[in-house]
Order: sequence, then C-alpha cells, then structure tokens
Amino acid sequence: MQRWVWLVIGIGIGIVVGGCGDSGAPSVPPDARACEVIASDFAAALADPGTCVTDADCAVFDTLAPSAFPTCNCMPYLATCPGVVHAANAPGLAHARALADEYWEADCGQRGPSICDCAPYVAIRCVDQRCQGEVGSCFPDPRDAGVDVR
Repeated sequence: MQRWVWLVIGIGIGIVVGGCGDSGAPSVPPDARACEVIASDFAAALADPGTCVTDADCAVFDTLAPSAFPTCNCMPYLATCPGVVHAANAPGLAHARALADEYWEADCGQRGPSICDCAPYVAIRCVDQRCQGEVGSCFPDPRDAGVDVR
C-alpha cells in the first residue's frame, strides 16, 4: 500500500511539473489557405494606391518580414518586394496594415514567397498624380556583361 501511495504522489508531481513548463503551445504551421486569403485581401486593400500632388505625398508600404529591410539576401515577403508604393491618402492603408500584421503574426512567411534580390527603391516620385517607385538592384553595374556587337 505504501508503494502505491508513493507511485500516485510521483505521478501527480510529474503531471504538475510537466504541465507547468514554459514551452507554450506547440508550434502549429500556418494554414496555407488562410495565408493565401490574407495575402489576397492585402493586395485588394492596396489596389487603389491613392493620389498624390508632390513626391512628399508618396511612401512605401514595407512588405518584407518584420525587422527586415530591402536586402540582397533571401527572405520572405508579402505581395511585392521591396514594398508597395502608395500615396498617403490610399483608402485601404489602415486595413492593409492590419492584414500585414495578421500575416506575420500567423507565421505565414514560412509558407509564402521569398526573394533574394530585393534592393530598395532608389526613388519615389509623384507622376501624373500617381506614386511610382524606381527599384534599385543588388547587382553592380554594368548589368549587361554580354559582348557588344562591333
């Protein structure tokens, strides 16, 4: 009988100690379909990029993984790289921010696209009331290493 009591106490302690670990919830991979829906909704939210009057009205919505920046190293991104050029008055901007947060918090980056040549924009301009960005390159000039015809 005494052995049985110690066995029950030992099992009880094992359950309590095992259940009190700081491991958190098990890592569950994101649902691929849910991530696709978030990405699609994000693109729709920024489908109307707004209008601009001056270059100062334009900005870039960063679509790289959080705490990342345009890079020549491979990394996940949402929608486009190095980001979505938009006007400050883009109507879906707040919704797009919420969707981007949801995308990264759901760890969709591990299922989504990744890119290796993601140089930053070298210029953002307002042209005909639309914001446009000129993307740089990770490759040094001259980019055309072919033989020229003489």
